[in-house]
Amino acid sequence: MFNTARKPLPVMQGELHHIHLLPGATPYACHTPTSVPKHWEEEVKAHLEEDVARVVIEPVPAGQPTKWCARHPEEIQVRVARREVDFVGFNLGWEAYKPTEERLAAIKNFPMPCQPPITDIRAWYGFVNQLAPFLATAPIMNTFREFLKKPTGKLVCWNEALRTKFHHAQDTICQLAKDGLAYYDRSCPIAAITDWSKEGLGFVILQQYCLCSSAATPFCCTGGWRLALCGSRHLTAAEAGYTAVEGEALTVAWCLQKARLFLLGCPNLTVVTDHRPLTKLLGDRSLMEISNPHLFRLKERTPQYHFRVKYLPGKCNSAADFLSRYPALKADPSTHNVDLDEDLTNAIAAAFLAVVEHDSCIVDNPVYQLLMAKVLAGDWDDRKSQEVACLRPFYGVRERLAVVQDLVTYTFKQGNVRLVIPEPLHQQVAANLHAGHQGLDSMQRRARQMVYWPGLEGDLQYRRSLCEECNVHAPSQAAEEFIITPPSKYPFQMTVADMFQHNGHMYMAYADRLTGWLELAHFPHGTSSSHIKTQLRRYFAR
Repeated sequence: MFNTARKPLPVMQGELHHIHLLPGATPYACHTPTSVPKHWEEEVKAHLEEDVARVVIEPVPAGQPTKWCARHPEEIQVRVARREVDFVGFNLGWEAYKPTEERLAAIKNFPMPCQPPITDIRAWYGFVNQLAPFLATAPIMNTFREFLKKPTGKLVCWNEALRTKFHHAQDTICQLAKDGLAYYDRSCPIAAITDWSKEGLGFVILQQYCLCSSAATPFCCTGGWRLALCGSRHLTAAEAGYTAVEGEALTVAWCLQKARLFLLGCPNLTVVTDHRPLTKLLGDRSLMEISNPHLFRLKERTPQYHFRVKYLPGKCNSAADFLSRYPALKADPSTHNVDLDEDLTNAIAAAFLAVVEHDSCIVDNPVYQLLMAKVLAGDWDDRKSQEVACLRPFYGVRERLAVVQDLVTYTFKQGNVRLVIPEPLHQQVAANLHAGHQGLDSMQRRARQMVYWPGLEGDLQYRRSLCEECNVHAPSQAAEEFIITPPSKYPFQMTVADMFQHNGHMYMAYADRLTGWLELAHFPHGTSSSHIKTQLRRYFAR
């Protein structure tokens, strides 16, 4: 055992260890600090101090150049004897930070000319953006933001209405900036409110500052919960075909990942959703109980967070609902979506020739269109016999079907995404899979990775049996090697036995391989295993 409790660690005897580097390797130093989740800051700091005490790592002094440096957290030490201090134009306090009085006075007394050029308006907007970036995009600044748009030579018609809005913006910004922004409090309970729509995803992160403990939280009282973070984005092409439960689960997973610096390690986190099935799905349901592949992957992205799920009626979920219906960001595909697109591309590649030649088979095929509508709606009947006859073959795999980019896909557990092929293209796709005259096992193995339809393996076997070239050149069943039995050295060293029937009676012939001595045993009461064992024991006991 290696004793790690000693500080510093004792120096080992022997030659210094040499780290072998490639010839010509250049030193690398990363000066960008890594981000640490808020609830892990104290624990990470304690581990770093412990490694420093053991002389495992060394702290990097600020401003000192170094050739080799790994990415590390950055610690800013401020030692003051006051509860408030002015720093780079901001007043830093124990509970909040805000612009200094000098900055607010500069906004209040900004000298705007009677007929200002576009340069002065840009200077005004830039000054507000530097003072309070969170207010530069406020609705009160929309009028002045229009002057920043192209063309750059836009003339400014400064009238009394604009001057009134300018003075109103000065008063409003000074009043809002005076209150400042509160720090993130790790001791406060957190609520992550999410919502999904056909347009996008939206979430709101709130912190509790009231003492309410009713079931109405986080809407227990006015001003009791304060906004910490919010976000929204559009859906990707792959996510547009998600069902409601898949979309709501996607929103929760994306919210947790987007706000991970605030939510990782949070001991009192509540995820609020207006989709009741998620309370069980993201609650105590294990991964083994989830058969839907999309929900399985989304559930896998949540175990690192500790939270409870709470249901909130949709009529009360106004903030997250607004963000999901009017998303602000264009979606950037996550790694999961990129992998999904690659799998789908591979699936389409197996059937590209058929799709190109018979594209109307997908558009005009009523069974395929009905299947797509059924998968999107998710309204399968409770019994297979009550379902439409043409959709009954898909009833047993209905939980594995999804619609991606106007195509029906099949996914089982964590396997590849497979393209569901319409019935008119079954034989054409089977011919494409057998184009290289592969064996049946290779055809089926490749098909299980890319395409699916009911009766796939049977159709592939039938296609292979029709190939005359494979029947001619394929290796036939090889004859078993003839094994010569060694001769016996003495009587009854090796014997043989066989059963036969004569005139309705069962007999057993027992013979010696060396002498050819033959004996017959009659079984008048049947040839059960117990009767045969009893007779063989009589022979062997002699």
